[in-house]
Amino acid sequence: MKLSRIYGTPLQIVRSPVLMPFIQSSTYHYRLGYSLIVCGFALLIVLANGCSPKSRIKNTDSTVVQTATVGESAERVRREAASQTDTVAADSTSAHTPSASSESLELLSLLAKQVETSGSVSKESDLQNMYIRYLTDEGYKPKVDKDGDVQFKHESKVYFISVDERDPEFFRIVLAGIWSIESELERQKVLVAADHSNATSKVAKVFTLRDRVWVSIEVFLSKPEQFRQIFKRSMSALQNGVIEFVKKMKE
Repeated sequence: MKLSRIYGTPLQIVRSPVLMPFIQSSTYHYRLGYSLIVCGFALLIVLANGCSPKSRIKNTDSTVVQTATVGESAERVRREAASQTDTVAADSTSAHTPSASSESLELLSLLAKQVETSGSVSKESDLQNMYIRYLTDEGYKPKVDKDGDVQFKHESKVYFISVDERDPEFFRIVLAGIWSIESELERQKVLVAADHSNATSKVAKVFTLRDRVWVSIEVFLSKPEQFRQIFKRSMSALQNGVIEFVKKMKE
């Protein structure tokens, strides 16, 4: 009969009421004595199990992989032990390193992101060409100005679309210099009118740059190409911001 059936498993022995005082004690000699007793019991159980005439245990990397009776064929034991060894090794490897399928999925995901990024509009020249093609199709005569922005005329006023390759999803239409500030008193009135326009208009932003008043439309897009869906309404909103500003200045 195995000693583990008489005394219990090593874990049950450690948790027994007899040995618990050694665990709870902070005295060095008690801890040393407890360690020796546990090691002695564990050794006895291992030796007793290994000497049993009815079974044998094969260990691979300190893991028990198979228990077979004497009457079983050696070939069957060998195959099952090899299978268990491969399983233990695979489990040990998967706990520390990603599986081949996981690595493949990660690689495919990275490649997909690179393809999506390379296919999107991000370079300055790409953005400029995209805006120019659209404006030309709409009947405008766009051109690239000295700052790299795309300039066009609408109702005798000069507008430009900002081009920023560092932030291609940011779409901005600007109408510069709609009003000149000629005095500090007028500047105060301009600020009041700009505040009124910003509060009553959608999206449009009226602001001062040195002694001139500018109006812009600024939005974020999921993709740069989406500006086509909002261009006409953006132009309408910008013009509404101008109307509100001028109306307040003339009061």
